[in-house]
Amino acid sequence: MLHLATVRKIAPSSFTQALCGIRFFYEHTLGRHWSVLDVARPKRAHRLPVVLSHDEGIATPLPLTHGVHHPGNIELAPRSECVQTLRRARYKAAASIVPFSRSLEATVRSHLAAILLLAVLTRPAAAQTTGVNHARLANAVVNQSLKLEKGERVVLFWDPAGDRGMAAALRTAIARAGGTVAEIEASAQVADVRLDSAGRALRDSTWAAIFDKAQAAIWLPTPATGVGNRPFEHLVESSRVRGIHFHWFLPPDTADIPRIEAMYAAAILVPPARILARIRRVERAVRGATIHITAPNGTDLTFEIPNDAWIHRNSGDASKPKTADARSVRDREEELPASVLRTTDLRNARGTMVGYTTFDTRGPLLKVTFDKGRATTVTSIKGAEAVVTRWLAATGDKDIPAEFVIGTNPVLAAVLPSGFMPYYGYGAGVVRVAIGDNWESGGTNRASIGEVLLFLPGATVTASGVTVVKNGVLALR
Repeated sequence: MLHLATVRKIAPSSFTQALCGIRFFYEHTLGRHWSVLDVARPKRAHRLPVVLSHDEGIATPLPLTHGVHHPGNIELAPRSECVQTLRRARYKAAASIVPFSRSLEATVRSHLAAILLLAVLTRPAAAQTTGVNHARLANAVVNQSLKLEKGERVVLFWDPAGDRGMAAALRTAIARAGGTVAEIEASAQVADVRLDSAGRALRDSTWAAIFDKAQAAIWLPTPATGVGNRPFEHLVESSRVRGIHFHWFLPPDTADIPRIEAMYAAAILVPPARILARIRRVERAVRGATIHITAPNGTDLTFEIPNDAWIHRNSGDASKPKTADARSVRDREEELPASVLRTTDLRNARGTMVGYTTFDTRGPLLKVTFDKGRATTVTSIKGAEAVVTRWLAATGDKDIPAEFVIGTNPVLAAVLPSGFMPYYGYGAGVVRVAIGDNWESGGTNRASIGEVLLFLPGATVTASGVTVVKNGVLALR
């Protein structure tokens, strides 16, 4: 508002219109209180009114919303370039016609267009509510995973536009458990990508102060464009909170979404003890063993896991006792749905791994050849040329194996018929190998490219001759 008044020097009526538009956006679209009492309003100039002819006052509305259907929509119709229509769909009120001069119409249109864009980007959770029982899931997260104790504070790291109803349910569950909530609206991170180093440092210090006063943190789905520098993981690392990732990855195929949401909900409700028992069986087989991975796509990879290897058990248990002896950031974070056994201790890798670089069999396919514990060649089999280019240009430990991961959750399917791998390939029997950086899991690899992931459904894995996974199906259950 200061910019409009002092830089653009807009007319008082334009200023008031913009102010009212922002207030409408906050109170009716977002459903939040926004006080305008402290915003000084310019004095209104006294001028003779612009009188419209009969013909000028009659025109056909042309909505500005372009198909956006949302409570609180504002539609601007250029009635002969000088009449606007404000339609508040929430109240289904009749359109009111307000005459404006030509000099004001462009300014008003610009402000309303910006408000409409914000309304789409920050659509309230109610518009995205699904058939998932969020109250039941929230109870499982708070009491089954976190085992929240009375008086503990939980940071809710979330995006109002991406929330599908879980945030409100978590607030209720936390309150019932005797906890309190501190919130960071991570949707702002989309704009944060433009911050300079000083701005980012200020943001991080503000968020760190919130984490320092908390005992737990929950990361709900947020825009990927805003988390490139992985702020949540670093906040967990620099504090003592125990965290939960709750990404709720959805498939690109609309028809798959109901099945995936039902699958995720059921997978989260699987008791941590059941997941842990499955992980322990795999752990007993792979610890101190020679691992051999084969698949019909040409994968034939061998490596050793030492007997004293670090093993992360993603059982879904994020309680204080579970995280007390954490060795890494990963040890104080739980992915939900829980599923995987993970280790960074891969020795003397040799052979070939062919895998998808994303959790979808329609995605890029990459071939990596290993010799004497390092990746020697990286080749695109299908659509992975950009990955190869980035890897070749990268520095650091880009060629060192980073992680070996096996999914165990009995409710998560390995691959849907469409090719989508539920929740980041966490389905039982899905194998993943990574090269490059592994700081989050407590490894010593550091690479400018981060980690390159290779997802492999349908593989067979043996550990010193013991079959762990057979043709993509978990054998040790």
